[in-house]
Amino acid sequence: MAHTWYGDIEKPLVMLLGSEGLGIIVLWPSGVVYANQAGGDANRPCSDEGIYVPLERDVPLEPAKHGYVSLSERLTTYFYRSDAMGYGGINNADADAIDAILANSYTTRILSVDRNLLSESLESWVYVNVGNHPARHPQPGLADEQWNYWLYGLGAVRGVLTW
Repeated sequence: MAHTWYGDIEKPLVMLLGSEGLGIIVLWPSGVVYANQAGGDANRPCSDEGIYVPLERDVPLEPAKHGYVSLSERLTTYFYRSDAMGYGGINNADADAIDAILANSYTTRILSVDRNLLSESLESWVYVNVGNHPARHPQPGLADEQWNYWLYGLGAVRGVLTW
């Protein structure tokens, strides 16, 4: 985990600036570092090594009354309406609010804010735990909830939610 200048990174670097929607960097020794600017107007450089997975194709458990609002829009709105821009990290109340947003989507319901890294989390860069997910993708022809997951077989991992 790092808040460092991009030029100081010695591994291959993928810049997520300008990418659309919500994604997660699954923290994994992939040899590739992903970076983004975070912290609202602070534009803090953030980077971590892992595997990037886009998540924006989320389907809300309860559709919005006045049209669909993406998870990245919900998270951005939360940060801009609170004191949690993340210049100095987030607190437990912020983590509770973010967890509630994540729990409302089939895509992100297995994620929860990593309470051990609140001081490192900020707007557009939130450390999360990846909860229970299937060990393997289901066999074709089976009608199973396991088809609704985006991750299989990594066990308990951590990640960075970014948008």
